[in-house]
Amino acid sequence: MDAQARIEELEIRSAHQERALEQLSEQVAAQQQRLDALEAQLERLRELLRAVAPSDIAPEAEERPPPHY
Repeated sequence: MDAQARIEELEIRSAHQERALEQLSEQVAAQQQRLDALEAQLERLRELLRAVAPSDIAPEAEERPPPHY
């Protein structure tokens, strides 16, 4: 294989790798957007759950001291 053929082969490989990196970058960006949306949705669900089923634990200001005090 002469030098010109090797250079062309390397350029082809480089172009394929660049495209693969672009595709991976696009995929990571799409997954990050999906993750952000899911995190926002999860937070909304947590807020709804807190509103529907308040905690059985009283706030610290309402807590009475234990009987042994």
